[in-house]
Amino acid sequence: IKYINECKKEHIIVYGPNINISDKSFVYNDEGIYYSLLGINNLGDVVVTNIINERNKGLFSNFEDFVFRTKDIINKRQFSSLVFSGALDVFKISKKGMIDNYDLTLQRMEYKESLGNKIINNEIKDDEYPFYEISENEFEALGFNLKYNAFIKYNQVREKYKCETLINCSE
Repeated sequence: IKYINECKKEHIIVYGPNINISDKSFVYNDEGIYYSLLGINNLGDVVVTNIINERNKGLFSNFEDFVFRTKDIINKRQFSSLVFSGALDVFKISKKGMIDNYDLTLQRMEYKESLGNKIINNEIKDDEYPFYEISENEFEALGFNLKYNAFIKYNQVREKYKCETLINCSE
């Protein structure tokens, strides 16, 4: 958290983990710093290495592609940690939608191998968990809140009145 706060002081953006960009260590590029996959609770070195090796075969193109290609690498608990850490936000599906459809997607993938394009795609609903629940789950997945903290609600007020944040105050 201390390093993230230092980055904010220096106007360096710290992004949450991204399944298609993040690595074992933090990744820096022109956009900012991407949080490490090893920083996600319930994921160890072996699991992260296996995910990265699979990704090296080609980026994960969508949610179903990710579920299918990692079905033998991660378990449901690790999947949940990836979802709530924000690592799977790249798929543009709500966290609730991913959690609710994980098992069904695994089952569909088994049949898709034999039936091909004849299987009907599952429509994932776009409803989401309440803010407090996402915040709690992000805290559990990362050990702190990177994106969903209680102060986000007050950013509009801070910007409207041009309030300084404590992090920008010098010691």
